[in-house]
Amino acid sequence: NQLMLVCDRIRQVTAARATIDATRAKKVLVRRADSDDLDIRRQATWGMSGEREVHMKIKYTLAALVVGLGISTGAAWAEMAKGDQITAAISGNTVQGNMDSTGPYAEFYAADGTVFGKDYKAKWFIEGDTMCWIYDGSPKDCWSIELSGDQVKWVKDNKAQGSGTIAKGNPNDFK
Repeated sequence: NQLMLVCDRIRQVTAARATIDATRAKKVLVRRADSDDLDIRRQATWGMSGEREVHMKIKYTLAALVVGLGISTGAAWAEMAKGDQITAAISGNTVQGNMDSTGPYAEFYAADGTVFGKDYKAKWFIEGDTMCWIYDGSPKDCWSIELSGDQVKWVKDNKAQGSGTIAKGNPNDFK
């Protein structure tokens, strides 16, 4: 959402500046078109037909800015967290968010490796640089994690498949 707001503002400012610049340029070109010098008139006439070019330059400039912002915004999520980083961020805290396949969730991750949800318990542990869970009746399931401040992205098969926000402690009082 913030990226969209920034892009809209850039587009507004750029369009306003381009309009002002195009208006000024057109006035200069009109003055030159009235000149007695044939070369100056030819350049002026050619310049007036370049109005479309100004709009294309604006379009490509905006596209480059959007791509640049997207790359710089994505850079914060570029690396997977290491095992000790995952433990430091998750242990003793609650993560609330949404998984693509199952929807909303909230879980407290106790330091002893117990997961407490609203109506269930499970086990969690770090294996290498992945976080693993064992829910009752299910096999071990391990995920890579991208961390950015209190934000988590759950990654499986090199694709983010969920996200969440880390809340300190056990605010839902899961037991």
